[in-house]
Amino acid sequence: MSLDRSSAVPFYAQVRDALQRQIENGVYGPGQPIPTELELCEQYGVSRHTVRQALAKLVQEGVVYRVPGKGTFVARQRPRANIATDTITIILAGVKDYFALRLLEGVEAVATAEGRTLTFANSKFTLEEQSRLIDEAVSAGSEGFIIMPVDPPQLPEDESHLAPFRALHELGIPVVFVDRYYDGLDFDAVVSDNMGGMMQAVAHLTELGHKKIGFVSTDNFQTSSVSDRYKGYLAGLEEAGIRPSPLWVGLCRGDREALRAYLREVKPTAVVAVNDYIAAEVLRAAREEGLEVPRDLAIVGFDDSDVARLVEVPLTTVKQFADEMGKAAARRLLQILRRGKADGPRRVLMPTELVVRASTGPRVRTP
Repeated sequence: MSLDRSSAVPFYAQVRDALQRQIENGVYGPGQPIPTELELCEQYGVSRHTVRQALAKLVQEGVVYRVPGKGTFVARQRPRANIATDTITIILAGVKDYFALRLLEGVEAVATAEGRTLTFANSKFTLEEQSRLIDEAVSAGSEGFIIMPVDPPQLPEDESHLAPFRALHELGIPVVFVDRYYDGLDFDAVVSDNMGGMMQAVAHLTELGHKKIGFVSTDNFQTSSVSDRYKGYLAGLEEAGIRPSPLWVGLCRGDREALRAYLREVKPTAVVAVNDYIAAEVLRAAREEGLEVPRDLAIVGFDDSDVARLVEVPLTTVKQFADEMGKAAARRLLQILRRGKADGPRRVLMPTELVVRASTGPRVRTP
């Protein structure tokens, strides 16, 4: 294959147009891989930089998506049903706790009151399943989506997760993100005030006299809710005049011994955890290290899940109002559907509330 080298059209644009035509003509079908970068370089007689420019444009347009280590694939873009179904769809990243169920209950309450049919799907924490479920719901005629998105890829340059949403935008199907959102998409979102809530947690600990406050989290800092809570942690320390250390950040990957080592080596007098499950793990690790909570270590969680109330030392935590979040997301989606278009994307922050229990107290331990 050759390009028109006398044309004023840039080479990358010609490669992009050629690939677009092949996809439209069925040479590469939905979900199928297209040739590798090196193969495309040979086919069109261009540099790798030119091929990457062409592919980046197709990714941005939602025509293809990239899977690191596997290649570039044609996005699934089925036409929506031609009939009005009065159906909206909620897709949750996973259903492993009561938080997700409360979200669903909130959405269902509003949808039922408005006479809408609500379909529910579970992405099971995988981007591939999320894409497939969106594709299925579109082909079934869903008129709008409320989506708690799966964690995005860890590589910032990988935008494969955005392709299904860009396709929805092209189809004119509205999406309201709930609980978390994707950077790179100017979509509506209804989320907890994660940053403000974590600042509340840190302020509570500093008022008790704590100055060496750790942050313990999962390692998915690319997820908006986790990122915003970490920003809140840093902002809370700054507001208290405390200079944090990178060593104060601990990661919980299901390895209790790593948490115990973190507590031994860092010796924080208090810890804020990214959620109640991580806070409970910190509590267990502390007890195994012979630390008494809250005398030796104060702990604050986030969510106010059942775990916060049922652990050995009930957790001080930041309460999220999942049902209200679900209701707000459903109201926003229905508002867009009634108007026929959005009046500009909105980011709605739902308030949080600090719930003080037995896991926090005045600083006693010396760091």
